[in-house]
Amino acid sequence: MTNPENISKQVEETLASLDHIERATANPFLYTRIIASLKSDGAKDWSWAARFLSRPVIALAAVVVVIIMNAVVVFQSSETSQLLPEEEQIFASEYNYPQTTADRFYSVNDEQP
Repeated sequence: MTNPENISKQVEETLASLDHIERATANPFLYTRIIASLKSDGAKDWSWAARFLSRPVIALAAVVVVIIMNAVVVFQSSETSQLLPEEEQIFASEYNYPQTTADRFYSVNDEQP
């Protein structure tokens, strides 16, 4: 182990080195640069996305994809929703759904004379 004298000498040298320390000074424009970088980081990401999506090719491709998806949904729903006449009648009677067009528009009220 080291001597107590050696330890005390090192402690005194360390404390003496603290006597000549000055306060650190920052660049006067440091705060402005920090604020500008914080504001630009969030805006940079969204502006890139907006710039990318506003390209005519990307916008046209997105519109075409949406139209194709809608067409697929419409055609699939029209193919799968066609029931046999017997199944339609069972469905209509089970849920009190009118079976003909006339039944939809003209309901017979049994309570009236």
